[in-house]
Amino acid sequence: MIDILRDYRRYFQSIPKNVGLYYIILLVAAITSSAFNIIFAIYLKNLGFSEDLVGGLLSLMVLGIGVGAIPVTVLADRFNKRNTILFGLLLMLATGLA
Repeated sequence: MIDILRDYRRYFQSIPKNVGLYYIILLVAAITSSAFNIIFAIYLKNLGFSEDLVGGLLSLMVLGIGVGAIPVTVLADRFNKRNTILFGLLLMLATGLA
C-alpha cells in the first residue's frame, strides 16, 4: 500500500502544472456532482417517491452522462480540444445555475 502511495506521489510530482490543475478540477466536479445526486435523491425520497424510482432516475442520469460523452469526444477530436473543454465547463456552469 505504501508503494502505491509513493508511486502516486512521484506521478503527481512529475506531471505539468496544468495537468495537475485539471485533475483537481475533475475531482471537485466529481465531488460536487455526487453531493448534488445525494441531495436530489433525498429530496425525491421526501416527496414520497419509492427508493426503486429514485435509484432508477439517478441511474438514468448517470447513463445519460455516459451516452452524452460520446458525441463530445467526437467533437473534441474534430475541433480544438482546449475550446471544447472550455465550452463544456461553461455549459456545466450554466446548466448548474439554472
